[in-house]
Amino acid sequence: MAFEKILPFLKTRGKPKEAEIQPKADVCALEKEEALFYKTRAAVYRKIIERYAEAINGGEEKTLPELKALIKPSEPAVQDVKMKLLEPILQGRQYDFEKDFQQAAEASFQRVKALHFVHADLPVSYWLSPAEIIEIGAADPFDRALLYCSLLIALGCKEARIRVVEIEGGIRHPLVFFSSGGKTFLSDPTQDKAALERAGTTDELIAAFELDGKKVSRSLFEFNDQDYQQFEESE
Repeated sequence: MAFEKILPFLKTRGKPKEAEIQPKADVCALEKEEALFYKTRAAVYRKIIERYAEAINGGEEKTLPELKALIKPSEPAVQDVKMKLLEPILQGRQYDFEKDFQQAAEASFQRVKALHFVHADLPVSYWLSPAEIIEIGAADPFDRALLYCSLLIALGCKEARIRVVEIEGGIRHPLVFFSSGGKTFLSDPTQDKAALERAGTTDELIAAFELDGKKVSRSLFEFNDQDYQQFEESE
């Protein structure tokens, strides 16, 4: 059944013109109406997603080699964000990786950290492209890692990579690794305050990492736009 037959008000509902000054009571009523509008639409979308969850999950499944394609440093949307982040850093001069990368990495980290969290609670798994993440302005932990890694590579850090680990209790969580100035850094855009606050060897960083008080049980796989690696069960 078409949406217009289920919810005809979705197409006919109008919004007040920006120039109109609404009385406070009317503004509150409009806000409530708008909240109801989005709540109702979300409920309809949820029902449709639940109905086709099996097909969606099948379409969203990724093999390890396919994960590489999710990191897109050359995507126009990523390049646009990169240039905007570099403007206040460079102030008209040329980008120098050795001189500017760490500051640019921090700016990229804060850009990703500022994204809204996605709390969809849907019965499907899905991946968003960097362009979709930027357009929506929201992402889950995995999509945040994808965008951040894409930005780091776009900034010239070709070895930046995502490592997916298993946390105590069985939760999978993505971590972003990169190197600069002879140091290896681990960043978690879901909880860290800064990009460069965790430095050390990869093994040290993994051993020290905690998420909600739980430590890493094992590393599962690692990838960037050029390579991927699956770890053995014992690692």
